[in-house]
Amino acid sequence: GAPNVLVIIWDTVRAASVTLYGAPRSTTPQLEKFATTATTFDWAIAPAPWTLPSHCSMFTGLQPGEHTCRWDDPLRGAPTTMAAEFAAAGWRTGAFVANHFYTTHETGLDRGFGHFADFQVTVLQLVLTSTLVQTAIGRDLFRGGTLADRTRALRQFKLRGDPKPLVDRKRGATVTDEFLRWQSSSSEQPFFAFLNLFDAHDPYEPPPPWDHKFSSAPSRLDLYEGGIAYMDNELGRLTSELERRGALANTIIVVTSDHGEAFGEHSLTNHGHALYMPLVHVPLVIRAPARLTPGTRVAAPIALRDLAATMLDLAGLGPAAGIGGSSFATPERLAATAVDPGVAARRLALAETERTKAFWGRGPARDGAMHSLVDDSLHYIVDAKGREEVFAYRTDRAEAVNLALADSTRLARFRAQLTTVTRRLVQ
Repeated sequence: GAPNVLVIIWDTVRAASVTLYGAPRSTTPQLEKFATTATTFDWAIAPAPWTLPSHCSMFTGLQPGEHTCRWDDPLRGAPTTMAAEFAAAGWRTGAFVANHFYTTHETGLDRGFGHFADFQVTVLQLVLTSTLVQTAIGRDLFRGGTLADRTRALRQFKLRGDPKPLVDRKRGATVTDEFLRWQSSSSEQPFFAFLNLFDAHDPYEPPPPWDHKFSSAPSRLDLYEGGIAYMDNELGRLTSELERRGALANTIIVVTSDHGEAFGEHSLTNHGHALYMPLVHVPLVIRAPARLTPGTRVAAPIALRDLAATMLDLAGLGPAAGIGGSSFATPERLAATAVDPGVAARRLALAETERTKAFWGRGPARDGAMHSLVDDSLHYIVDAKGREEVFAYRTDRAEAVNLALADSTRLARFRAQLTTVTRRLVQ
């Protein structure tokens, strides 16, 4: 009688491009339909603006500064994960991931999963994973281009390797099919499953007809949102099949993202290099009919580092000693449907990022680590050089007006809160 739990992460999906959150295009009709049976959280804040630390935080309840997940480092050490907790309690666990750079078994995210499907075993993947193709010259020759490009590659003859191999991109449909095959072979055990869909990630290459859904001559944003629409279609296919199999009614489902994407906001593109809302504000919709009222919305900010504790709570397991954070499926937190500055200090979402790699492009995190706090009405950001920004994010959606210099008392409060939060995490 225990519920199944299904965590679906749409990699790189910002809330601003989701219809349910006010996007002008119909990118997510299936998510809108799903939300009528679920609870929508209006201001879910990702722990980090890029994949690995955000996933590690959602799985462990730890902030990025508390675990080991970095640009070149996997999850190490003692932290348990929600998959491990579900497995220990008797759930059958499976993961099906399409991000072959930062969600594979090599990252440590396989901890606790009895079945873990990442790289596709195809002829193309075997070629792409070979030592030669992982070198700079191999990549230059394989990617093609003009005869002059290939000649230049041969002359330069770069044999430096790259630890992240090229991949045979796994589509959302493949991830869905892998999960449904695994689910159909289930025993009487409830399942805990994690799906990572990658179709909105750069390079933006949604399959037909989604590549031309929003334009006959698509821009990068058109292709990105076409990828979101494609993943949304897969959500509809997955939930319909679970309903046909009679499994939907007893399955807790969460749809969220690990981080967003920038398309010119603050003169930035891509992600990982800043903490503005396009990079950390993500969708979060949870269907748990026994605990969450269908069709409701929660306006208070939610820290996604609390996802693991919340899923364990919703499944009836309660707090786990090794999982950080706390459940946001409590009456007090679910009742927070309006801005309430009087309790802002109790509702803070922290986001962090480390110094970005040189190849990641320009952005404030090139100077070093950054932190941000989101309360009921304001978004505070501080970079490694002590530069501070404060935005009234609910009314100033573009975060165009920096309020940092308008109120020294407000700045002092944020500094104190950040010190308190980070000190508590260290302890």
